[in-house]
Amino acid sequence: MRVGQIAERRFVSISANARIGSARRLFSASRAPIIPVIEDGRLVGIISEESIKGAGPESSVSLLMSRPPFIEQGRSIDYAIRYMLRHGLPRIPVVESAIGMRCIGIVASSSLLSEKKKEKKGR
Repeated sequence: MRVGQIAERRFVSISANARIGSARRLFSASRAPIIPVIEDGRLVGIISEESIKGAGPESSVSLLMSRPPFIEQGRSIDYAIRYMLRHGLPRIPVVESAIGMRCIGIVASSSLLSEKKKEKKGR
């Protein structure tokens, strides 16, 4: 099984031009721990509630977003688990490929571990 098969396809995202006030409302409404920053379908950054703490509501998301960690949809579950553990990531955006960076979803480490457990039981 590959990461793209497990990724949650319904996810919230925000534009780099959006304001922090909008991001705060999105965090509150979605309860998402991270929000991918998407421009023209491409993953360009990521924000967390922590990264926008203390910023004024009129500040631009582009000023506070960080370089996005990501994983390609074709990667194995084992690779994704190792990557996420090594970088301390509970959730990560999934892209079609590193070249186009088209974001197709988000995957949680808990989903990967659950799938891995199912695979082991099936053996």
